[in-house]
Amino acid sequence: MTDYRTPYFPPEITEDLKFYYLKIHPEERQIAKDIQFRQWNGEIRKWVFPKKISVYKELVAKLKPKAKIFKITEPQHETKVNVNSSNKESNLTDDQIKELWQDFRRQPKQELNATSSVSDNKSLLIQEKLDEFSESINFLKNSLSSQSEKLDSLLENKNKNNILMLEKKSKGNENYQNEKIDDVMNKYFRQIISDGPMLKDNPKMQSLLESFNINQLTDFVLENHEIVYGTLKNIDANNKSKSYNRCVDDARREGYYFNDREGTVDLYQSLSIMMNCRNALSHPKNKNKTRKKFLGILYALLFFETWAKIHQEN
Repeated sequence: MTDYRTPYFPPEITEDLKFYYLKIHPEERQIAKDIQFRQWNGEIRKWVFPKKISVYKELVAKLKPKAKIFKITEPQHETKVNVNSSNKESNLTDDQIKELWQDFRRQPKQELNATSSVSDNKSLLIQEKLDEFSESINFLKNSLSSQSEKLDSLLENKNKNNILMLEKKSKGNENYQNEKIDDVMNKYFRQIISDGPMLKDNPKMQSLLESFNINQLTDFVLENHEIVYGTLKNIDANNKSKSYNRCVDDARREGYYFNDREGTVDLYQSLSIMMNCRNALSHPKNKNKTRKKFLGILYALLFFETWAKIHQEN
């Protein structure tokens, strides 16, 4: 069985103009979780902190002795506030912290002096691939529609025996065309996802993508939903009996994940929609194959996009 556990590496702490960034081994993530104001950003695989004196002191005390890289400085803007204030121990206000987070959401998704970055044109690239996917499917639909019209014309001009023969042939062609459509959809879906950052240097995710099959979507959804649920339950190691929806609500309330909603689907809404798709597929009210494929594809798209943001290595 393949071992996906991450080899140990010492902590790396860096900064840009607004924030501190912590890259830490999964076995030591509790250290990061215990520091105030932390948020996990799965796209850069780092913990993000506002540049606050109290945060700086915690990072120094808890991580500097063991860090491989420790390139951060005490925030000067807060030092000035303390100097001019009658209370030397004062901290940034909640409004100031909120303003910092808003600034971060507006800036590119890559830090200055960071050891890794996320492509700025990710959303554009995915959109282009989705457009290509849509065009290909429309072409296939038009092709099938044209073939169907030709068969109808032939059937109207043949006798009963010929009609029966043509019906058999039509059914065979239809099954063949459906198989071809499914192959194309599998191919384009995998191509769209493989162009994103979530599969880079991630053999586990590559394996999950290879398992995607439009004719086995229910199995894909149920298996990967358990992976998502398990990840959400790990947020609170002391209470792993929470329901899926409770895990999502608690993560949203705590602000556990960095949720950049500008130009993207809200992370927590995506998690809730995935739960609805999963329930609809595991307890179907009808056996409509088209509806099942729609729900499965919707879940799969949200899964790979969301997983990139919430995934934490073991």
